[in-house]
Amino acid sequence: MFPGYLTVFAAQFFDETLAWYQISLEDGSLIDSMIIDDTKINSAYSATVVDLNGDGKKQLLVNNHEKKNKLAAVYAYEIPDDLTTSESWTRHTLANDFKNAFSITVPNMSPGFPYAMWPEGGEHYGRRGHIFIAGDGDHSAHVLVPTGDASEFQYTDQLIKNEGGTVGALTFNRPTGDVSSKLQVWVPNYDKSYIEVFQTIDPPSEEPQTFL
Repeated sequence: MFPGYLTVFAAQFFDETLAWYQISLEDGSLIDSMIIDDTKINSAYSATVVDLNGDGKKQLLVNNHEKKNKLAAVYAYEIPDDLTTSESWTRHTLANDFKNAFSITVPNMSPGFPYAMWPEGGEHYGRRGHIFIAGDGDHSAHVLVPTGDASEFQYTDQLIKNEGGTVGALTFNRPTGDVSSKLQVWVPNYDKSYIEVFQTIDPPSEEPQTFL
């Protein structure tokens, strides 16, 4: 982002802040920093730089991790040309109101990590990404399918499966190693100690995908 510097985007869970830090590549010293959001993000959990719309413009794909369903959400923050002005960061809600499963002991929290993926493979330019979500405390795996106007960051939340146990992370592969082969999604159940693999079986499109 800055020539000669490393820009680090940080999801700061305990102080409920999304921020960036500018670090010198010469001596590792902190040059500058700025808070992007410390009023609406709540317990920030991850921040990943992505191009969700395939138009060359980058966003921060961010989730929080909350006990209260109405606060749990996944967001996209448009990365502005000028990183130093907090008012220039436009936020879009991609999915929210995740339903945490009831627990008598430790309260569940959601969502887990979001992942921008292109099920059809190949070059991403000009194509919108799907967003897979490990629901964590809602015990489910989800995929957000792009719909509507790309500039509005609209998605349909499709449930892949409610696993009946904590889904804390996901991983992905293509069985033949070819970028054009169908995407597989590996979904762990932390509480029941197994992993299920799902694969797209319909031709990739902006319509909801079907999983085995």
